[in-house]
Amino acid sequence: MRAITMHRYGGPEVLTVSDVDDPVPGPDQIVIRVEASSVNRSDWESITGKPGYVRMSNGVTRPRRKLIGSDVAGEIVAIGSSVTLWTVGERVYGDLMWH
Repeated sequence: MRAITMHRYGGPEVLTVSDVDDPVPGPDQIVIRVEASSVNRSDWESITGKPGYVRMSNGVTRPRRKLIGSDVAGEIVAIGSSVTLWTVGERVYGDLMWH
């Protein structure tokens, strides 16, 4: 799949479009084919590494999490073995900031 990734902190110039492995859901996870997303303040803080508390949770010298984005809308394409609340094909939206 294609995703926006970053490997260092900075401005928009640190963002690249990359091919990454398709996600595989864990037992209690779902995979969403993202059809819409947004860029908000928390995304910008993750990209720039500012204010300082962002680096405490995301990596001091470089970001641990290479994929960015948290607000999503799309369709469930895979579910884990323990998931009972949702089914493949359902349209969902959510904030994935803490996941």
